[in-house]
Amino acid sequence: MNKLALERIYAERGLEDYKLRTLDDLFYIYGVKVNQIEGYFKLKEEEKSFFNRFIINYFNSYGLEGRNISIIKVAKLRKTLRVEFIDNGKWRVGDLEFGIRN
Repeated sequence: MNKLALERIYAERGLEDYKLRTLDDLFYIYGVKVNQIEGYFKLKEEEKSFFNRFIINYFNSYGLEGRNISIIKVAKLRKTLRVEFIDNGKWRVGDLEFGIRN
């Protein structure tokens, strides 16, 4: 989707600063349903909340044209969440230290 189209969709949602606020925004604009990410349902509620904040913050860390991100899988490893995703065409694996408050 081009930048102008994204700007219109964000404006329709009342997001004039182009920052996602909710998982509904993420789904409406990018079609991402966190409950369909592999491993999501295996997380405890607190872990899901942490992961949800991570996804919103991660998307918001990029400009509109750089938000070409696909989350593939999430898994709990001791005190971290391992996230596998494709970020602008590059395969990435990241470990999020659980318990750090943003």
